[in-house]
Amino acid sequence: MLGIGVRTTGAVLAGGGMGHKSSEMPGVVHDSAPSDQETFWRGEELLVIEEDADHVALRSALQGRGYDTAAGVRRYRFPDREVDELVAQLLQGPGLAPRVSVNHLFAAQHRPPWFPHGHETYHFANFEAPQQVPAPPGFLPPAEQGPVRVGVLDTEVDHPVLRERTVMLGSAPLQVGLRTNEAYGHGVLVAGLIASRAPRAGLVVAPVMDGNGVVEEFRVIQALDRPELRACPVLNLSFAGYTEGDQPPPALSTVLDRYKGQGGVVVAAAGNSGVTRPYWPAALPGVVAVGALDATGAPWPFSNHDSWIDIWARGVDVVSTYLDGGWARWSGTSAAAAQVSGAIAALIDQGVWPMAAVTRLVQAGTL
Repeated sequence: MLGIGVRTTGAVLAGGGMGHKSSEMPGVVHDSAPSDQETFWRGEELLVIEEDADHVALRSALQGRGYDTAAGVRRYRFPDREVDELVAQLLQGPGLAPRVSVNHLFAAQHRPPWFPHGHETYHFANFEAPQQVPAPPGFLPPAEQGPVRVGVLDTEVDHPVLRERTVMLGSAPLQVGLRTNEAYGHGVLVAGLIASRAPRAGLVVAPVMDGNGVVEEFRVIQALDRPELRACPVLNLSFAGYTEGDQPPPALSTVLDRYKGQGGVVVAAAGNSGVTRPYWPAALPGVVAVGALDATGAPWPFSNHDSWIDIWARGVDVVSTYLDGGWARWSGTSAAAAQVSGAIAALIDQGVWPMAAVTRLVQAGTL
């Protein structure tokens, strides 16, 4: 937008809140909201902004505990207590609260859950198998590359049309559950659409998403600590998630603010739940939130929608690169966000300043 869990069903956050239950995914807990609005996070993990680690309210809780750090954020592990309760207590204490949160999980924004499904990550990641199709006529092959790079935080990307322009930063995270090809190919779909809009742009891919479409907040933060990503003028984030209380995730928000403060543009998918509830990171201030249009140019009913959406782009039945050198037709706000990222990169390649490129597209309203 320009301009937290416990392990037993029915447990309530200190001071009131949603009930929570165990997750089918190892090490994960989530609330008991409807299946298309659940909040997921890593059990036992607390994220703390480094400058706040010495906050008087945190000293006793953090004393002597080890932590991992990346991009000015610390990850502490609390196997001996419920971190959501700790977060609630800290936020309700007197004075200025420290910037702390659970380690949220986000997910790919592909198709919506068209019908009830027993697999937990199906609802969470909002994806359905793309329809594989023949290579489309006129899809732009790799052109001579210019200096512009787009950072893609997604699954691994490997496709013959994209290979020469793609730089991979590390390997994909371990699976949270079983691999599904539908989600595993998400990054290839996204990258192909960016390339179609910006044929001279390079792709810097950080594989933060596992084969089920699940994205851990701290892994995103670790990726954003890489100089290769910080040097990209555009970042594409085609994943999203809810938070308890609909509050911005402070750790990711802080890191993205630092990136934007250096002139970078963050583009994010608005989400596929068809609601107005803020979906993060798209709803963060200063992030370009992208909703999806259908083939007629009307807002897609499954696209999230509200005043925090900045721009709308075609996201229904679009064709892009897919697994094993193939092609697929798919739908979702992930597709819409990728096309906006590519359009911004193309304008930058023409000499337009990044924020001026954003302003031009946002003023147009649709892509």
